Order: sequence, then C-alpha cells, then structure tokens
Amino acid sequence: MVQPAHANTVSDLTDPSLYLEATPFLKDGETPPNLEWLKLAEEINNDWLVQPIEENPATLVIAPKQGDLSKAKHILVPMGRRSSAFGTAITTSLNLFRSKELFVVLTIVNYNNIQEYGKALLEKSKSDQTDLIMPVGSIAADFVITEFAGETLPVVTNTAKDPVLMKQIDSYDRGSGTNIAFTTFSIPIETLKTYLLQLKPNLKNIGILYESFNESTVKTQVEPLVAEANLSGIQTLLYAVDDEDFSKETLIKLIPQALQDMSSSDPALSNSIFFVTGSASVFQEIETITNLSRNVVVVATLPDVVKEGSSSADLSIGVNIQSSAYVAALYVVDILSGQTKPGDLPVGYVTPPDVAINFLRTYQNQLKIPFDFFELASFIYDKTGQPVRLFGQNLIG
Repeated sequence: MVQPAHANTVSDLTDPSLYLEATPFLKDGETPPNLEWLKLAEEINNDWLVQPIEENPATLVIAPKQGDLSKAKHILVPMGRRSSAFGTAITTSLNLFRSKELFVVLTIVNYNNIQEYGKALLEKSKSDQTDLIMPVGSIAADFVITEFAGETLPVVTNTAKDPVLMKQIDSYDRGSGTNIAFTTFSIPIETLKTYLLQLKPNLKNIGILYESFNESTVKTQVEPLVAEANLSGIQTLLYAVDDEDFSKETLIKLIPQALQDMSSSDPALSNSIFFVTGSASVFQEIETITNLSRNVVVVATLPDVVKEGSSSADLSIGVNIQSSAYVAALYVVDILSGQTKPGDLPVGYVTPPDVAINFLRTYQNQLKIPFDFFELASFIYDKTGQPVRLFGQNLIG
C-alpha cells in the first residue's frame, strides 16, 4: 500500500517490501489468503496492467498502461471474503474510471476477514500515499466503517448491503457527515414485497435461502423480509447454509425439506416461492436449487443469478452488481476530482430495481409474468434460455 512518491513504472509499484503480507497475522497452520479467484473481464487488459505482488498472494495492483504514474490517485480496495461478484464490481469500476479519465492505481487486498490484518492495512493507509479506500463487499464495508469512520481518508462502499438496515446511517436521503460515502445494491423490502405480490397475488410461502453466518444478509434481507411478509400473513420459512464449503450438500438436504414444509399450506406449491438472498455460497449453487425446486418459482435478489439456459433463477428483483458498482465508482470520481465530500453524499442506490427474467424457467413453472415486469426488465432470456435483452438493450430487432 505504500506507494512510491515518484513511481514511473509498474515495477516501482510492485516492490513486495511496500505491502503488508497476511502471514504474520495467521494462526498456526492457516493458509494465507489469496486473490486467485478474482476474475476480471478480458477487456480490462486493454487499458490496465494487472500485477500480482511477488510472494504476497493476498495483494494485487492494477495500474493504467499509459500515463505518469507519479500523478496517479491511489485507491486501497480491501475485501473480506471471496465472491464471484467482486470481479464484476472491479471491472465496472475500472471501466468507469477510464471513461471519466480518472487516473488511478488500485491496490486490492483480500484480508479474508482477519481482523488484525485488516486493521494493520487501514492503519498503514494513513501514512501511505492512499487517496481513498473502497471496500468491496458487505463484510469489508462493515469492517472499514467500524474501524475507520471519522478518519481523514475518504471511504466509498462498493457492492454492499443496505446501510440503513445495517444501522450504519440513519437515512437514505442524507449524507453521513463523516469521511464515508455509502452505496448499496439492496432495494427497500417494501418494494420487494410489492413486486412479489404482483407476481403471486395469493402468495402463501416464501422459503428464504441464506447463509447463517452472513450477518449483513440476515440483517438486511432475511429479518426485514420476515417482518414485512408477516404483515401480509405470508409465511416465511428459513433455510440456512452454515458452512460455505458445504453449501451444495446442505442445499441438497434443505430444498426437499422446504418443499415438504410448503406443501402443508400449499399442496400444489403454486403459491410458494424460493427467495435466493445475496449470499454467495447460496446463489452460486443456483443449479442445485433449480434442479430440486420442482415447480416452485425461484426468485433471486441479484440479477446475475438469472442467466442463460435452465440453470437459472426464474427471475430476479434487485440490483445488478454492475449497476451498483457503477454508482459507487461515480462517487469515487466525484470525491477524487474534488467535486464533493463523502459525508455530503446520500446513500447511492439504483431505482427502480433491475428485473431479470428467464422465460425458459417461467414457462416450465407456468408462471405468468406481469407486463410491467417485462417492460422494466434489463435482462431477458427467451423460452429457449437464450439472451434477447441484456443491460436494457434488445439483441434482436
């Protein structure tokens, strides 16, 4: 994270001695965290150099291919866990930085939720030439907010859950008044319920699939949805993955049990849904979920879980990671260009929500899609599971 004061080449930025390793913070026998799982779009290589740090698998530096690096702004990007969504978030951010001509170097660190390692990284950022911290993911966002609120360096959260429901800020409409600017990929629970009742006016059961250890998911998706559903007499059934390394095995047991539970009040299972939260180890097993769900409609909160083919949720009502990351990147641009202060920015979120529909799945489940869903949808896959609309753009005439 220490950036050379007069870095002229990428090699100046990748000196291993400049970066904190995870090893001193590990318990005996623990494997150092890495970033091998972080997948960026190929297009990034056109304008950016992606450089791992020698003998430090937890750290990655991304620098522009052209320009005087001594004039670059430096962004620390801490991540608290692995997620396939993070590559999308970083790719989106880099593309926006390039289009807005924001000249930046990113130092990405997977501190793997090792608290002391994360604290050391933040402390080191104060003396480094770091201009902004952009935690990616809810775990990292919560950690940085807890440990770094009130400091001088600005912070912009990226790909994080609802900060109001997390009690990190009081209102969506006002800024924090601190060094932190909040963004979120969540949508208000009242909005979600409205959409679900349009889809299933006689909805009886919502089977919520989530990670029990994912505090942000529990606080911002599970508990609020349970409370909101109860107001309308809708039964919520909770099915939790307790260990992300065994999510598939757990879901193979949970889904049949859920179907049995739902059938007690809905024998035909025609007024029940599975709701797939933004829990990575759950939504990454969407094929397992759909293979076992019989005729129960599968609704996801992330549009990314609706995709080509049959291994897809029927539809999603939420915010695409790219849309959310775009908002966060815009906040970074505004702050680093001096246009605004982080504490003055309201919570950045996408409205109306992104809708994605897979008509192959909805046809199989005999689900009628309201016309306004079709009009709103940014992502549509036809009855063969092929994409016909992506990011709001129709692919066929």
